[in-house]
Amino acid sequence: MAKTDSFTYYQSSPGYAADPSGTGPLLLHFPYSLGYGWPHFNGPRGRAASVRLANIPNTRGPAGLMNIPRPHDNAEKWLDVGCGNAKLPGAVGIDRVALPGVDVVHDLNIYPWPFPDNTFDHIVCKHSLSHLDDFLRAIEELHRIAKPEAIVEILAPHYASDNFNTDPTHKTSVGIRTMNYFCDQYSFKYHYYSQCRFAMLKRRLSFRENATDFRSHTKFNPFRTIGLEWVINKAPRVYERFFVYWLPPSEVYFKLKAVKSSPAP
Repeated sequence: MAKTDSFTYYQSSPGYAADPSGTGPLLLHFPYSLGYGWPHFNGPRGRAASVRLANIPNTRGPAGLMNIPRPHDNAEKWLDVGCGNAKLPGAVGIDRVALPGVDVVHDLNIYPWPFPDNTFDHIVCKHSLSHLDDFLRAIEELHRIAKPEAIVEILAPHYASDNFNTDPTHKTSVGIRTMNYFCDQYSFKYHYYSQCRFAMLKRRLSFRENATDFRSHTKFNPFRTIGLEWVINKAPRVYERFFVYWLPPSEVYFKLKAVKSSPAP
């Protein structure tokens, strides 16, 4: 059964159902986990409303009740890099094209990006980095604008996938070891390529879609159902070396934590 809570909600982009009177309950189907940041809902700014929480995972509190903060109430700051017209709700979206939802219009091949050092708590790159001219420079820029211990999630088409080889704007191929160059936890002889460092929290290959912190669900994946995806992720180097073109994966996922000194007070 859906649970009901009362909270102060905040105006956002069009797309969510809202009670036109501004007084009754709102029936919302919010697609993302509450754990990832602060949600946006349509409605008069700052008005308290009764909301029926439906299809929202990780609901916490007594009897399932939760107070959802407005974005300026000590919420984490998220960045959606190359967001296009599908920006994550609650994130700052940056893209070179002024599409609906884009907050900052900027060519990501031009550095530095228009953000101060140590700005974001969580950065998401959804199939965007492979389109950039200089992958190494982009990773260093992500590190610069991330706060110490910020989470950086990267989704990219695997180098063997049809998606990577079809799109003429793809410039950098990505495999399961691509981020080893930036993570000291792996014994790797090319760490000198860059001075920026991350800790690898998770890395996975998928034949369809990887589960992430920002995806509430993934497409049906028969290879995951039968356990084949588990097998290739237990020995990804062997899979990439000998079998990757027999049954190519669709995408690769990295979840990283920025390793850097805290800024001076």
